[in-house]
This record gives sequence, structure tokens and C-alpha cells, in this order.
Amino acid sequence: MDAITQMAAGVAHDFKNILNVILGSAELISFTEGLPDSVQAMIKDIITATNKGATLAQELMEFARPSPHSTRVLNVAQTIQNQLTVLQSSVGPNHQVQLDLLSRTGSVFISSTQLERMMLNLVVNARDAMPQGGTIFITVDSVITKDHDNREGPFIEIVVRDTGTGIDPSHLEKIFDPFFTTKAKGLGTGLGLAVINQIVNSAGGFIRVQSELGQGTTFRIYLPRISSHG
Repeated sequence: MDAITQMAAGVAHDFKNILNVILGSAELISFTEGLPDSVQAMIKDIITATNKGATLAQELMEFARPSPHSTRVLNVAQTIQNQLTVLQSSVGPNHQVQLDLLSRTGSVFISSTQLERMMLNLVVNARDAMPQGGTIFITVDSVITKDHDNREGPFIEIVVRDTGTGIDPSHLEKIFDPFFTTKAKGLGTGLGLAVINQIVNSAGGFIRVQSELGQGTTFRIYLPRISSHG
């Protein structure tokens, strides 16, 4: 598995370089005056698809070879609140992101980039689970709970809940495996939840998942709380 992952990262690196050439050329063409609207539309599609490919390549590279991030003491509630506009724009007009800050205090030791990436992945997954639209519920709270080793302690709990299709019980144990996906072919890479799991583990936290077919899925992220203030 390690060998395959490293090989995939190497291929992703070279592939991203190729995509950058395509993207740069398409953007230069888009500045050409007098192009028919149909050509401009095709160029726009090329740029959009290339950006998606570059994002996927970057995600694969970072999963296989995690780069160092500037971890610091971070107020989770404030960070997610500041990201709310981005999260809403990422899911589109058919979905509503509802944030409920049950506790605005309590900090963790994590990179803001990693936390924001985790939230984006969770929210996009929730959107995909509700193809007809719906509300994605996010709550942030300061709690006392037990970890997987039955040790009790203070945590910041981040809950992301949807009312979508749910996850088959037989798949729950596999959802964090790299490259495992329940989405239709071509719609998922199987890296989103694996990246989330990697981020949470590196921050010393853990994840609990509840799901029921046809009723929705709830992800509960627990990050060790290092301060009850700020």
C-alpha cells in the first residue's frame, strides 16, 4: 500500500505539472479578442476541468506525502464562522449551511489550513449525499468525553450532519480507507474522508460516525481542547 501510494504521488506530481501547462495556455487563449461565444464557453470548461484535476492531484500528493503545516493555537468556532461564506458558496444555492456555535470558546492545536480543508471536505460530502438539495447542519461545542482508549478529557466537538442518502452499514468501517468511495464511478476519488481522518489523527483527535440509510449521516469530530478561553 505504501509503495502504491508513493507511486501515485509521483504520478500526481507530474500530472499536475502537465495540467498547469494546459491551464496556462487556456487562460492565455481566453484573453484573445474576437473569439466566438461558443469557443469562450469551451475554454471556460477546459479551465474548470483543469482546475479540478489540479486540485485532485494536489490532494493525492499531500495525502501520500503530508507537507508540514503551521500548527498553532486556534479558536475552532471563530475559524469555522469565518469560513462560512466559503462553505456556503461551495455547496451552491440548492443547499443551506447552518452553523450553530453552542460554545464560542475553547482552542485546539491545529493548522488553520488543515481545519478549513477538513470542513470543506465534510460539507461537500454532505452536499453530495443530498442531490435534491437540503440543509447541512454544523455545530461546534466544548465537551467532556472519552476517546477510543476510554480516557476522558476535554474536546472541541465539531458535528456535520446531513439528511441525505446515508451510508450502508457494511461500508462504515471502510469509509476512511484511501481510495474507497460509495459514489458512482467518476464522481468520487475516495480521498476526501481519508484526508479528513489524516488531519484529525495528526491533531490527536478522533471521529465518530452515525448513519442510517435514507435518513442521513452525522460526522462528529473531536479535537483535544487545550484552552477553555479564546
